[in-house]
Amino acid sequence: MSDSVIILVSDDNYIDHAKALTAGCVTHGAWRGDFAAISPRGSRAAAEFASRGWPVLEVDETGFYQKFRIFDSFFRRWDRALYMDCDILVQDPLERLFALLGGGDLFMDTEDGTTIDSFWRCKDVPEYGATVARLLERYPHAGRQTFNSAFVLFRPAAIPAGTPERLVEIQAEAEPANRPSLGGTDQQIINLLLWPMARKIPGKLVCFWGLGEPQNDVASEYRGWVGGEIPVALHYTRWYAPWLVKAPDAGAYAIHRLNRTCLDAYTAALAQFDGRFPVVSRA
Repeated sequence: MSDSVIILVSDDNYIDHAKALTAGCVTHGAWRGDFAAISPRGSRAAAEFASRGWPVLEVDETGFYQKFRIFDSFFRRWDRALYMDCDILVQDPLERLFALLGGGDLFMDTEDGTTIDSFWRCKDVPEYGATVARLLERYPHAGRQTFNSAFVLFRPAAIPAGTPERLVEIQAEAEPANRPSLGGTDQQIINLLLWPMARKIPGKLVCFWGLGEPQNDVASEYRGWVGGEIPVALHYTRWYAPWLVKAPDAGAYAIHRLNRTCLDAYTAALAQFDGRFPVVSRA
């Protein structure tokens, strides 16, 4: 067992996406540590990843509530942990990221805008205005630049006990402004609770795919870039997901450092999974 783990959240619909990401971590990220999964209790996903010898935290939650469990005490058996969304492509050694934990306990990337502004999806809900006003009063840092939760690098032992349960409580408080049925996400809730202990992943170690394009390899005082950075991993969110077929002139068509299309990189990694992680047991 390693002292470091990469955590994936996968239900049955995301099995292949989680497989491709983990194989990419090994092939392009030179990862030699552990993997662990969070999956619905009794699901095909839980059985599949357990069959590969991975520790699996089976949960009763669905949707983005599952992601709150990355902070579960289950992961305290490891000293260092990295959660990544499954729509990420890795292109450089992951230890560059893990090395940050020598100077802090929780790191995420930032994105433009404040946490309170990121509740915009529910503006037509009658209770929206009163809810965001109450949240901003209770969590003043919600008016500061928000962290993006696609990458969450942390020391499990530093996360306060009961954090998953507390995140559920805050979501209940924020629900009129963060309804899952209207596109609410985990990110705002994680920021409300953990923003005070979080630090920004520096430079361009990780980024949204568009910021990693060659034309954006520039110096930026605002973003803390000097130019020439090589991101460890790129986030291809939503309609830019690496498993989607795209036209050559479309955004997120290619991952340039790997010199291939995003779909080719995804497909190749998925094909490598069984060789990287042979079945060790079947329930």
